[in-house]
Amino acid sequence: MPKYTLIYFPIKGRGEPIRYLFHLSGVEFEDKTVTYEEFPKLKPSLPFGQVPVLEVDGKQIPQSHAILRYVADKVGLYGSDDWEKVQADVVLETIWETAAAGMQLFMEKDETKKDELRKTFEEETLAKNLEQLEKLLTQNKGGDGWFVGDKASVADVEAYTGYADFIPYLLKKNPDLSKYPKFEALIKRFGELPQIVEYIKKRPVTDL
Repeated sequence: MPKYTLIYFPIKGRGEPIRYLFHLSGVEFEDKTVTYEEFPKLKPSLPFGQVPVLEVDGKQIPQSHAILRYVADKVGLYGSDDWEKVQADVVLETIWETAAAGMQLFMEKDETKKDELRKTFEEETLAKNLEQLEKLLTQNKGGDGWFVGDKASVADVEAYTGYADFIPYLLKKNPDLSKYPKFEALIKRFGELPQIVEYIKKRPVTDL
C-alpha cells in the first residue's frame, strides 16, 4: 500500500473532499496540516507553490481536482467501470461550474456588492445547478441511492462537500433543497454514513 500524505491548511476548503474519500474508503493517509504562518517556508518545495498537494511515496501531485480523481480511482470510489467513471465526471463538472461561480462571491470584498451577488447566486446559479443534479441523480435507480452504481462515489463526495460545507459558508445559511427531494435525501444519506459521521466528530471546527 502506498504512503499517502495530504498537505493542506487546517480548514475544509479544497482538501475536504479528498479527506472524505480517504475516510470513506478506510485507506490510511497522513493529514498534514500547515498553518498560514508556516506556509511561506514550505511554499518553495511545492510544485506550484500552493496547496493542496498529495504526496504518494514521496512523489508530489498538485491541483485539487487531479488529486481528487487520482485518490477516487486508487481507493475504489470512482466507479466500477468506464461508464460509471464518466458519469461521475459529469456530476463533478456540473458541481465545479457552480463552485467557480461561487468563487466570485467568495472573493468580493464590498459587502453591498457581495449581498447582491449572494442573492443572484442563490436564486439563479444554485437553482439551475440543483435542477441539473436532481436530473442526474434520478437517472440512477430513480435517485434513491447514489449518483453512480450501488455505493457512494467521488460524485457523492463532491456533492456533499459543495452543499454541506462550501455553499452554506457562501450563503451564511443552509441552502433550501426542498424542491429537489432526491438530492436533499442524498445529502442527508451521505452525511449519515458511519465513516463520515465519525470523521466529522473528530475534525477541527472551522467556518470554511
